[in-house]
Amino acid sequence: MPSKRSMASLPLLIATLSCSLPPPSANADVRQVQPVTSASPQLPRNTVQGSGRKFELDFVFSGSVTGEMVTATSTAGLCDPSEPSIESILSGSIGTRHAVAQFVTDRRAGPIGGAFVLNAGGHSYSSFAAHYTLGRDLTSGSLAADLGEAPRSAEIHVTGSWRCV
Repeated sequence: MPSKRSMASLPLLIATLSCSLPPPSANADVRQVQPVTSASPQLPRNTVQGSGRKFELDFVFSGSVTGEMVTATSTAGLCDPSEPSIESILSGSIGTRHAVAQFVTDRRAGPIGGAFVLNAGGHSYSSFAAHYTLGRDLTSGSLAADLGEAPRSAEIHVTGSWRCV
């Protein structure tokens, strides 16, 4: 289970993510999202802000949002093994759709629980029962989670891995 410090910052991070996307229209469909046409002008893809560290990413989504997230930019903390927890926001795309994903978990090797939030198409999906496995290097790991948009049950399944290089 993530530490109280990690979980205490989650509502603020979820609110930040929710505010970063435009509100959905009455007829919004997750599959009808504006395509991503260019990479972030501030940061090359698969780079962590403030550190220049690079990472590899392969998240696969199925259900209401389908596709892979293999390129993104990340907030600081993803590749810093000295931090007690991972609280990172990934901004990238799933297929051609813009998406923002956040994961929060304690930073310790082995299986551990945590939270995962996905914002795509003006919808926010979350799980506070995500399953992470962190590598001994504390900068790589894998993820499996079933995400739902409150109050509905799981609508999206995500699996994947990341590795800082």
